[in-house]
Amino acid sequence: MRADLRAQVRERFDFRCGYCGVSDTQVGAPLTIDHFQPRSRGGLDDIDNLVYCCHACNEHKADYWQPNAVERILHPLRDDLGLPVREQPDATRCTR
Repeated sequence: MRADLRAQVRERFDFRCGYCGVSDTQVGAPLTIDHFQPRSRGGLDDIDNLVYCCHACNEHKADYWQPNAVERILHPLRDDLGLPVREQPDATRCTR
């Protein structure tokens, strides 16, 4: 990955893991870059597909990609993580 793209992703996520919020400072080193839609599942190196994240979250997510599943991983910049969300069987979302 290009160094300038890595720097853009780090800044976009304010040097924090997009999934759990831990910072570079707390970890003591730069975090990793996750492909939200994994490359193994057709994801690209596009900035909108990249999430700055800690090693633990990156390892836990692995190559999971099921965008139409009832239980899915929320994208830290596209989904409102502040809302409690429950997906209905018809794939609509509602607050609890």
